[in-house]
Amino acid sequence: MKNKKENQMTGGADWEPLANGIMQEPRLFQIGFVGIADEVGTTTAAAAAAVTIGSQRGRAAFAEGECPREGKPRTLDYLGLRTVLQKDRPPLYQDVNWQLAKLETPQSLDDIPRQAPVYQTAFATPGGILILDRPPQEKWKECDVLVCVVDPLPARVLAGLARHHQLRAEQEEREKRGEHSLLWVMNKANPAVDKRELERFLRIRFDATLPLLPAEFFYQAAYQDLPWMRSLYADEKIFRKQNQRTVDFCDSLERLVSSIFSALPQIAI
Repeated sequence: MKNKKENQMTGGADWEPLANGIMQEPRLFQIGFVGIADEVGTTTAAAAAAVTIGSQRGRAAFAEGECPREGKPRTLDYLGLRTVLQKDRPPLYQDVNWQLAKLETPQSLDDIPRQAPVYQTAFATPGGILILDRPPQEKWKECDVLVCVVDPLPARVLAGLARHHQLRAEQEEREKRGEHSLLWVMNKANPAVDKRELERFLRIRFDATLPLLPAEFFYQAAYQDLPWMRSLYADEKIFRKQNQRTVDFCDSLERLVSSIFSALPQIAI
């Protein structure tokens, strides 16, 4: 029978990213990304936000909040990180520490040499940012900011009504404490969507919108065997030059990150 440490390494049933070394550093701020339903683009939004924060601040971390389910692609593969994260090195890419289930090596900050410059710049300083992708409900209250992701496709909205009600209850509790720390994000926004009608139906106000990314953005990166996040802030800005929708996505993403920082305690800014 596997012990807890082994399960953390392999993504077993007891694997819990909040229990590993990443949360033992001085006051990392937790930002949870929660989708109101499956397949709404939560991981895409969370990973893109992590890369944006890493680009802006020189340090960020990303952790899966739940183990990949059977039949679903592992986040490692979905993000295209398999070729850039090497088992004999810390899981670092684009100033982000990627804590992903079922990697072949232990993924803990304890495994990074304390003298390594990237450790000092990215993770050891107070005010570091940890992005949690799909944390379970019992962990929502531990998140300094919750980012709730909505796909405006009616079928996805209807499928997410139960979780939407849970998130609204969490929002009301935070607002009673005087916090505006739960943000609503419309993902995959496009001209066919009536934003105001959706806000009326869900009884929310979107704090940010992320436009629908073109399919070729993901396919081109995949066939080049590269992480698609590379295209967001690569030196060449290839995709940004080729497609206005990608430019809009990057601009909208930076506005979302600005809203997240505004919702964090002042020390994190």
